[in-house]
Amino acid sequence: MDLQDIKRIIPDELDRFQKLEGGGDPYYFKEWDSIDDNILRYWFWNKNRTKKNVKRIFIHELENLLRRPSQTGEITRSDFESYCPKTKRDGDCGFAVIVRILEFLRIARYDQDSGVILITVNEKH
Repeated sequence: MDLQDIKRIIPDELDRFQKLEGGGDPYYFKEWDSIDDNILRYWFWNKNRTKKNVKRIFIHELENLLRRPSQTGEITRSDFESYCPKTKRDGDCGFAVIVRILEFLRIARYDQDSGVILITVNEKH
């Protein structure tokens, strides 16, 4: 998975990212950064739906997250905090957007009880 894989689907096939828990309004794709195309900008409404909060996903951090060694086959919030520090600086919501991108690409699946499970080659078939 790389930037081109993600740019191929966002925003043409994927432009909304559902929250992991609790429902409510999703996160919405805003744009690819005009200066650094490795940055995906997304937004969501504030609680009163009067202001759009704009946040960022740094794609190179997402790639690093997937390359990290994993003994368990899972991605945890702790992994997100370690491998995605710039994305994390914009808030925890980046974790949900990353998970939804990985689900769409069939790299991972989210389960409320188990968390984020990476899909192995064997599970894809």
